[in-house]
Amino acid sequence: MSLKHLTKQLLHQDIQIRESRHSPVEDAQATMELYKLVEVEWEQYLAQNTLKNKQLWGDKGSTQEKQGS
Repeated sequence: MSLKHLTKQLLHQDIQIRESRHSPVEDAQATMELYKLVEVEWEQYLAQNTLKNKQLWGDKGSTQEKQGS
């Protein structure tokens, strides 16, 4: 689903309505507003999965070690 359709459906706002120009600023603002709708759930999901991955893999599964940091 496109950003335009998600924004219309979830925020009841129209974006990208100008045919001649596309605004990356408008896209970024809409993206942030959509994120705010699910921020708590998303952060909880990430925290739970990060903890599960650490329990399964220890620190060996971390991105930093894979990159040699």
